[in-house]
Amino acid sequence: MIRSIMLLTLISTKMVAFSGEASGEALEDSFTKELCRIGQNYFKDSHKPVPGCHKISSLELAQKTNAAITIGKNTTFFNSKFKDYLRNVRTLNQLIGAPSLQAKEQIKLAYDKQTYKFLAKPIGRGERGTVYPLVGLHQVIKIPKADPKSIRILQEEKASSDFWYKQSQNPNINFSVPKKLIEHPLGLFSIMERVDGLTLTDVLIRFKVMLIAKDLKSVSLNSQEHLSHKQRVSLDKIEQAIMDLVRVFRQSPQFKLSISPNNILITFSDKGMTQVDKVYLIDFGLDSGYHTNYSNMESFEHYLLTARRKIEGYLERYPLQFQI
Repeated sequence: MIRSIMLLTLISTKMVAFSGEASGEALEDSFTKELCRIGQNYFKDSHKPVPGCHKISSLELAQKTNAAITIGKNTTFFNSKFKDYLRNVRTLNQLIGAPSLQAKEQIKLAYDKQTYKFLAKPIGRGERGTVYPLVGLHQVIKIPKADPKSIRILQEEKASSDFWYKQSQNPNINFSVPKKLIEHPLGLFSIMERVDGLTLTDVLIRFKVMLIAKDLKSVSLNSQEHLSHKQRVSLDKIEQAIMDLVRVFRQSPQFKLSISPNNILITFSDKGMTQVDKVYLIDFGLDSGYHTNYSNMESFEHYLLTARRKIEGYLERYPLQFQI
């Protein structure tokens, strides 16, 4: 609670600093730099002259960036003033994640003459955002965490997701990519095709390739001698997909990716979940150097070693994921 209050205080302080009264030193702060990049990205994508950082905060953006969220009988409107934008994202996260909100509560988000409905219960959480299923559609909505870097990454995902989707259509490629359908121009949310399956983290644990310690503090890499023939074939399919992702990344490193095991989703062709159908990359835009330098990854065994370290981090951050 104390940490949350401190964070809100920091955000409020930074927003004041960014309001146009900021000094040259304040504009060099990483926080204000991220906000500036979000604004400049917007103008670049709109094919308009890109203003300097000191001007962006005082600008009002096109009305099409407006959105509204309705929970029960209450509607909250998010305006198009850039200086209020971070506050909008923070408010959106607080409304959806409010402790008093029931998981079955339906939320409505109105944007660009359309209304998207989803429940307060997420189907996935990542380092940069949370994913909710849309009601009546085989699609999901992703809401970024309320920090400038997460917002900026979501905003910049379009080019990367378009690239990886196009690559996945190559008949010689062994990975798949869900298609991104809509993205808010400032990174407030994005909507993409839904994929139903298990994360690679869950599959590696289910296949006992990774073993979780009883105290839920560490992960060990197990031998693969115990795998059934179907599981072995499935793991080979996963290996081909991962190494294809690494190979394509090496050819086009400007299109960043994160192939952490929670960013890979596995679908199955059997109810027992032993026969892998497809291997999906479901997250885009993260600089690979932020976590792992995939350009140096020479084998699937190397990938499994890095995945083990990732899963140990997930144990600490997302303990509910491991109650399967």
